[in-house]
Amino acid sequence: MSLNITGYFWDTSVVEYEALNNRWTWSPSLKFDKHNKPHIVFTKTEGSGVVLRYYTYDTLNHWTLTWSKPLYGGGTVALDLELDSDQYPHIAYG
Repeated sequence: MSLNITGYFWDTSVVEYEALNNRWTWSPSLKFDKHNKPHIVFTKTEGSGVVLRYYTYDTLNHWTLTWSKPLYGGGTVALDLELDSDQYPHIAYG
């Protein structure tokens, strides 16, 4: 299956690549905004903790880390990403 993002076709896209061992990402939530650009949020291990990462696909067709936030307490969490009518992200986790 391919997605058509503003005229470009792609099957997969690497948002973030870690060449180090023992780094994992999980709980991705993906949404498309009104301009058909993808937004993704996921958690990953970093050091001895877990961080929440939010990426957007910019107008140059590159993934951009918009922000990263440490999650205290560790462990995996369920995530849900929604975009409001102004395309601002709202992320629920727990």
